[in-house]
Amino acid sequence: MTDWVVSSHATSYAQTKPVGNSGNKIKVHELIEIPSGTNIYFYTREGTPLLVKTAWPLFHASMDSSKIESVKSGAVQVLRGGQMVCNYSIVGDDTWVDKQGSASGIFKAGDRFSTETWLLTAAGGFDLKFLFANIRPGDGLIWLACRSWA
Repeated sequence: MTDWVVSSHATSYAQTKPVGNSGNKIKVHELIEIPSGTNIYFYTREGTPLLVKTAWPLFHASMDSSKIESVKSGAVQVLRGGQMVCNYSIVGDDTWVDKQGSASGIFKAGDRFSTETWLLTAAGGFDLKFLFANIRPGDGLIWLACRSWA
């Protein structure tokens, strides 16, 4: 099992749907099921941003293999396989750079420069459903991203 660090912007975009024949409409967020064996470690509550002052120390710690379990133990919420989660849109940020390079992307925990790293820019990204389809069953996600709603 591999843990992946999601270091990006993430937003759940609502879709407007009709409510029966009433003419009323509601906004709904797409929910998807977390694959069996996968855990997502969140560091902010649903519908809220992740503060930069929280994210940078967690990012640096999650790149140190000796600190990964400590990072995971500090999560404010853990969702597990079989539970539902918003299908967040994941987009990079070109300004997330430190002296070692970009910190915007999907990183192998404990190995920032792994050949499996997916660097993300502000110009592109994908949704969580796509990420689930491209990681191995049982891999975990350390979610260093917002959980904003729009």
